[in-house]
Amino acid sequence: MNAVIEELELSPVTEKKLSDSKALLSRDFSLVGHVMVDVEVRIGTANISLNDFFSTKVGSVIKLNESVSEPVTLFVNGKPIGRGVLVAVGENFGVRVTELAD
Repeated sequence: MNAVIEELELSPVTEKKLSDSKALLSRDFSLVGHVMVDVEVRIGTANISLNDFFSTKVGSVIKLNESVSEPVTLFVNGKPIGRGVLVAVGENFGVRVTELAD
């Protein structure tokens, strides 16, 4: 098997400040825009004993550490990407995005 190998001449890479670049969401995603990702919204956390956990039954309430007025955290494929507030969209929940990670 014969293979032809050619050397490529590459131009040098220059460092670009983040403030000089376009916002993440305004970039051209035409090549990957169809790729599906998992979006999760974490509304809160709780620390409870195993005894309390194992005695949980239908109708039990687990109090979360966060208050009702605190923003929720948005995750894409398990990584935090922003925060928002819960809203009602018809009969469903929604999230109004208030900040995105840099």
